[in-house]
Amino acid sequence: YDTNNISIQMRKGILEYLILLIISKGEVYASDIITELKNTSSDRGRDLVSTFISLKERPAFAVLLGRVQERPPRKYYKLTSSGKEVLKKMESTRDQLNAAIFEFKIYKNLFLYFYFNLMKTLNLNEKKFQLEID
Repeated sequence: YDTNNISIQMRKGILEYLILLIISKGEVYASDIITELKNTSSDRGRDLVSTFISLKERPAFAVLLGRVQERPPRKYYKLTSSGKEVLKKMESTRDQLNAAIFEFKIYKNLFLYFYFNLMKTLNLNEKKFQLEID
């Protein structure tokens, strides 16, 4: 089971989401994206560059030449309608994952609560219970 690959894929997906989220705020330069991502603890330069390059190959955002506000003319990025749709799906997936994790934690805590209350009610401690089972 390759947990390293899972970690890489999750980090890549999160970076893609964050990049699209930043671009969804309006027209931005690559330096704006990098600056915002540098403030996250998960930023790793190689991952950011490779993720950004792979995103540029898809129609998620347009690369345009011009000015952003009063800044010098150069390439900037703007979310396309396809990119907005991708971002919407990513946000939906994020919400589903958050709900599933939250629900799991609630059920786990409920189980532990009832387990320890049962042990207390039966006047057993964990060691006795484990020895009797074994």
